[in-house]
Amino acid sequence: MGLFNEITQGLPGNLDAVESFEMEITWGRDEVNRTWVRPAVIASTAVDAGNTPTTHLRAGLLMGVVSATGEWKEWDSGETDGTEVIQGVLVQDASTSQRGTAVQQYGGWVMTGGQVMAARLLVPGAASHTIVGDGAEAAIRTALAAAGFTLDDTIYQ
Repeated sequence: MGLFNEITQGLPGNLDAVESFEMEITWGRDEVNRTWVRPAVIASTAVDAGNTPTTHLRAGLLMGVVSATGEWKEWDSGETDGTEVIQGVLVQDASTSQRGTAVQQYGGWVMTGGQVMAARLLVPGAASHTIVGDGAEAAIRTALAAAGFTLDDTIYQ
C-alpha cells in the first residue's frame, strides 16, 4: 500500500489501478509527509496534456489554484488566474471525467509541502515524470522551495 492509499480509499473520483507499479512521489517519513496532504476540489477543466486521455491526471502533477474559484488545476506559468504559482502536487492519480462527462466538483488530494522526489514530479504537458532537465527546472525548484517542499536531490547541496 502506498502512503496515501489508506486515506483516499473510496473517495469519489479516485481511479482503479491502471498501472502495474506504484507511483510514490514522497521520500522520508510517512507521518511527516502525511501532515502536508489536504483534500482539494479539482477544476473540471484540469488536464494532464502529456497523458491520454488528458482527463486522467497522474500523480506528481504540479498544481496551482484558480484565484477566482479556489479550485486546483495544473500549473501553467503563462496564466494569470492563480495557476501560474505552484502551490501543490497531486498525490494520487485522478480523473476529471466520469464516463466522458466533466465532473463539476471533483474531490482529490494534493500535497502542499513536504518531501518529494524530483524524478517523480510531473511538469504539465510532459509525457514522463521528472523536472530534471526541463526548461523551467530552476523556476520549478524555486517555487517548490517557497511552497515548503524539500526535493530529494537537493538536500545535500
